[in-house]
Amino acid sequence: MLFSAVLSLAACASLASAHAILLSPAGRTTGTQSSVSGEGIKIPRFPVPSSLVSASGGCVDSTAGAPALTVAAGGSVPVKWAITIPHQSDPGVRIALRFPGETQFTIVKDKINVNDLTATVSLPAGKSGMATLQWMWATEEDGGFYVACSDLNVTAPKPAPKPTPKTAPKPTPKTAPKPAPKKAPKKAPKKAPTPTPKAAPKPAPVPVDNTPIVMPVVLPPAQVPDASEIVLPGQ
Repeated sequence: MLFSAVLSLAACASLASAHAILLSPAGRTTGTQSSVSGEGIKIPRFPVPSSLVSASGGCVDSTAGAPALTVAAGGSVPVKWAITIPHQSDPGVRIALRFPGETQFTIVKDKINVNDLTATVSLPAGKSGMATLQWMWATEEDGGFYVACSDLNVTAPKPAPKPTPKTAPKPTPKTAPKPAPKKAPKKAPKKAPTPTPKAAPKPAPVPVDNTPIVMPVVLPPAQVPDASEIVLPGQ
């Protein structure tokens, strides 16, 4: 109730405006936001109330709108702001995040020098959905703080593609070693068969001519017998 009363007072009082505004990601444009019409509205309370981290009071009286940025879970968000009237930074800029189902904001960056004008926020890898980024600058010198919220669409990471199973290379068939050719045992030279001596053909018997051969007898002239004395064989 006290915080609501302070907000009402901030909305009605003519306190300093355009001190600090959130530039990127673009803040909501409803309720008491430092980015409304480019004017920064200071909430005159210091230190910052603990209710500023709750889901119900973290964005004061603004309402969620279309996402100002779509980013993948595990990605990063560059946050930029501007200062129109300088003040001492202390305790500085604070950035917090809230995801669906969470009851309070989680501070991810704190005590950033407001003169840096930028900071990078890393998103958790395991959370997604319509998230809310809260930017807040508290300055003790100024006696108050400036707050703005921005709606983010945090997409779930795409599942890593399944690796294509590698086909094991087919083993090259091993060629069985060819056995060394066995040398045929040398055969003992065959002895030429001793030729059977062929019997010489018996000559055909010469027919015997039993015809008596008459041999003429030549006698000396003085001894020529009388033809009547010559006796022929077979006579």
